[in-house]
Amino acid sequence: QPVSWGGWIDGTYGTPWTVADGAASCTVNQIHATEPWHYQFSQSNLTAQPDVPYLLNFKAWASKDRQINFDFEDTSANGYNRYGVSSDPTSTGESEWNLDLTTEPQWFKLHVTFTEMVPTTVQKIQFMFSKDDGTIYLDSMSLISEADMALIPTAIAQNNAGSFKVYPNPAASVLNVELPVANSTVAIYNSVGVKMEEAV
Repeated sequence: QPVSWGGWIDGTYGTPWTVADGAASCTVNQIHATEPWHYQFSQSNLTAQPDVPYLLNFKAWASKDRQINFDFEDTSANGYNRYGVSSDPTSTGESEWNLDLTTEPQWFKLHVTFTEMVPTTVQKIQFMFSKDDGTIYLDSMSLISEADMALIPTAIAQNNAGSFKVYPNPAASVLNVELPVANSTVAIYNSVGVKMEEAV
């Protein structure tokens, strides 16, 4: 949730992030020639499991074409360790990535396994922006194990086997679901596979 995010801005490098229409907006005013970490947008106290493959999904864009850097990084007590690995071409091999953003929203689907967690690891995802100016937008972020993501297409295929109705579309506050079998369980997932609601 947007309210669970925080971060740090070094001096005049930017303005505090805001949330509008569910997307975080981070505006950088001053460019640092070599280092991205003078404007940070982060969330700590994540609860991922060690040695489990995860998928990080999110949508991002910017006010101009630019690059961003982000990582899963431990605290100074553990040497700012990037405590995972990734084989994504945009990663450094560790749990750190450099992504090219454009002015058009793009979905990113990245892979990470947290192989270097220790008992004192503080799990944190941290976006760093100060190597260029402008506004960066982040939306619909989720971190889900690959095993859980694999279950979603199966559930969709099983539900499509019988006829059902879902209305109205779009829905404002009430969504009706009609199924051919009584006492069935209905689960609603958002576009990146996060379960939003479940009911009988």
